[in-house]
Amino acid sequence: MNLVVDATIAIRWFVAAPRWEAARALKEPGVQFFAPEIILADIGDLLERLVAERELESDDAKLVMHTAPKAFARLFPVMLLRDRALALALEHQMSIARCFYLALAEWEGAPFVTSDNKLHSAANGLKNVEARLLAA
Repeated sequence: MNLVVDATIAIRWFVAAPRWEAARALKEPGVQFFAPEIILADIGDLLERLVAERELESDDAKLVMHTAPKAFARLFPVMLLRDRALALALEHQMSIARCFYLALAEWEGAPFVTSDNKLHSAANGLKNVEARLLAA
């Protein structure tokens, strides 16, 4: 089974945050994770915030940043998804960065897992995408 996840899920694989157990439970045998390459920037933003709030040491953040790409079976280039991501951003009035995840889930016909309520709501409106909300 393939799953598209965003950074709100992936960060919980590495850092204890609310609902981290549920996020880590997604990592079952036979499950492959997909994401747009922009997830690395999103993870980096979350790591920076955690370090700034003294919830994570900078050396640990560097380790997560180095390890995170290995958690994915495939990271998709944003160039491949840019047109659909922009259309979704305009339709749902949200940042294109967030819409790259929606565009990928739609492209792959794969379930999409997030803890972002607005992103989950937008994903629910896509035809061949099963949206799953992992509550924060």
